[in-house]
Amino acid sequence: KRRAPAAPDATEPPKKRGRPAKATAAPAPAPAPARAKRGPGRQYWLMKAEQDGHDEVLANGKVFNTKFTIDDLRAKTSPEPWDGVRNPTAAKNMREMKQGDLAFFYASGGKTPGIVGIMEIVREHEPDATASDPEAYGYVADAKKRDRWCVVHVEFRKKLSKPVTRAQLVAAQEQGPLAQMQEFVAARLSVSKVSEDEWEYIHTLIEG
Repeated sequence: KRRAPAAPDATEPPKKRGRPAKATAAPAPAPAPARAKRGPGRQYWLMKAEQDGHDEVLANGKVFNTKFTIDDLRAKTSPEPWDGVRNPTAAKNMREMKQGDLAFFYASGGKTPGIVGIMEIVREHEPDATASDPEAYGYVADAKKRDRWCVVHVEFRKKLSKPVTRAQLVAAQEQGPLAQMQEFVAARLSVSKVSEDEWEYIHTLIEG
């Protein structure tokens, strides 16, 4: 999933990848409960993808569109690799993810960026194959730097009936409940941590 500006490493592409939607959507997995309760050791995250996207010219001359939406994820019939992350802090967060963790799907860019769904981490980190693939978005020309980057695999769990907009999140940050949220205290991360209290508070916005 591909992020809008994400505090890039000076030599790497700044975003998470996106992919065009499949022509035919597959049946959606069963939705998650309205509020997923904390399990033993469960962690929470916020992961960004571009809801509008833009065209990128790859090393092989092909054009790749970075758009990836919650509906694209819902259409997937197998776990989706969250690849192309090229920010060191975001990559560190991905290495800390465990199977069973939950993440907010955040649609970046566009007129109304915000949280639009929930997904689950179903496979823990492994090397990001796109870093060494010259035909992939996110290719890293310097071979010595490729092992810095990883992927996790995610599955769709829920699409929100109404997004939690960035404006709502910013208001909560200014008023206190989200004051220490990594999304706001670290510069433009495409993958950030969400504390249990932050997760629960954002659910009050979802349910409200």
